[in-house]
Amino acid sequence: ARTATAGSGSATYNGLGQSVACSLSETYPRDGMGCANIPVGPNAGTYPTTPNATGTGASNYSVTSVNGSFTITPKALTATAGTGIATYNGVDQGPSAACSLSDTYTRDAMACANDKAVYGRNVGSYTTMPNVTGTGAANYSVSNSNGAFVITPKTVTATAGSGSATYNGQDQGPSAGCSLQGTYVIDGMACANDKATYGTDAGSYTTNPVVSGSGAANYVVNKSPGTFTINKKDLTATAGSGSGVYNGVGQSPSAACSLSETYPRDGMGCANNS
Repeated sequence: ARTATAGSGSATYNGLGQSVACSLSETYPRDGMGCANIPVGPNAGTYPTTPNATGTGASNYSVTSVNGSFTITPKALTATAGTGIATYNGVDQGPSAACSLSDTYTRDAMACANDKAVYGRNVGSYTTMPNVTGTGAANYSVSNSNGAFVITPKTVTATAGSGSATYNGQDQGPSAGCSLQGTYVIDGMACANDKATYGTDAGSYTTNPVVSGSGAANYVVNKSPGTFTINKKDLTATAGSGSGVYNGVGQSPSAACSLSETYPRDGMGCANNS
């Protein structure tokens, strides 16, 4: 009696059928005896192995078969979610980079996708996760590697109103308001000059923009100051004129010096010279 013992063991899934060698107890060369396992697989799992003893002199032996066991273990696979950076644009966004898989086999029709097409609208960092599918998914041990999708603030410019006016004795400010370009309606952004009025007296005043809005965190605001100038008012001083009859002493006209329009706050006065 001879014993044919099927091979046992394990291997990592490789997309193909696998086997190990079968062994025979003592035979004689003249009989050309051999032993082979029937291939197992290709999918991951545990399979019984069966010996198959053959040879020209097989009739000279009483063969006892001993089955074995062969395990195909899942292949380690890494699924990496897509990552990326985008500038805030007022709508929901996601990374252009797709999820990727390390080495797989065509027969398993494996695929990987990011768990979402878009992750958010507002500025911030969002976690992306891989989603793996395929008819042969059971042949793999999948390690998921999350990614990050970052939405960065949009840069906009807020420009304070500028202008000029003529002195009028009262507090004044520019008629031009603050302007803000490149924002989105959904954020409710607004811009105003920091003051309604900047001063009464003639001179140059700096105006500054003040930006507000529910979506202000979605922007980096470059602030551009303006200038409001109060120009001096033109004023005419007219000396008094007149005539008199010689009387041997110095004389002056009865008509006083006069000023065109001034404002009481300035305490302006005019007198003829001596």
